[in-house]
Amino acid sequence: MWNEFESPQSVQDALVILEKHGGNARVMGGGTDLLMQLKSKRQTVECLVSTGKIASMKEIRLEGEKLVIGGAACAMQVQKDPLVRQYVPMLAQACAKLGAPQIRNAATLAGNVVTAKPAADSAVALTASDAVLEILGPTPRSIPLIDAYAGLMQSAVDSTKEMVVAIEIPLPTGRYGSHFARIASRRAAALPILNAAAALCLDDDGNITKSRVVVGGVGPSPQRLYTLEDMLQGQRGTIDLIEQVCGASPDHVHPRDSIRSSAAARKGLLPGLLKKCLLSSFEMATKKEG
Repeated sequence: MWNEFESPQSVQDALVILEKHGGNARVMGGGTDLLMQLKSKRQTVECLVSTGKIASMKEIRLEGEKLVIGGAACAMQVQKDPLVRQYVPMLAQACAKLGAPQIRNAATLAGNVVTAKPAADSAVALTASDAVLEILGPTPRSIPLIDAYAGLMQSAVDSTKEMVVAIEIPLPTGRYGSHFARIASRRAAALPILNAAAALCLDDDGNITKSRVVVGGVGPSPQRLYTLEDMLQGQRGTIDLIEQVCGASPDHVHPRDSIRSSAAARKGLLPGLLKKCLLSSFEMATKKEG
């Protein structure tokens, strides 16, 4: 469990507390995962350092050519934020799937990433958004979200000495569309069997100038399917092209059997899931003016 609970009101105060405890404290966002781990004694910690009272870490704002989401912004806040819905609709869609409303009102976007679950809904959408984590600690650094996984259920962020203070997403340019979708059992809070996010940018002639295709549930972290992105890049966007790309997708993933699904089932489900994401992204992009 834990012996102390701190609720600092600034990032600097939080970092001082972490340093004081010398690796025996942990940053806590909403606590939806961490508290369960502590109660089951899978983890122990001397002090919990909550980000709940750090106002600056709850802001969502535009800053130059990027959207900045504070590390303590909860999933419900992100889901409903007009800037997120305008510029990164797939992230709003992903946050809407993070469990029941009570969970979404507590769980933070940064916490969902740092728990390093292979198919975390928000992490899949953020990877497709080219998101970057802004991390403060002994050595301040910025890392692409795709590099935030150090292995299966292992984060590259050390929450005993570091904090994800913000997540930065470059604003899309041109005619842009994105979409997130998942496949899960019918239980409301079920983890996904498979999830995916796609984003497309088109020029005025309908050519694809940028593509992102990301899948969760087929490896230890969200997987960018670079080969499929290359198949789309520079091509004129058509339904036939999207169907061709989706049909090739099973050859580019290597899932394992798990309690939730077999590897073969995941491969079988993937083309349909990606088709939904890419067609929705394409439809959204074609409706926008350059």
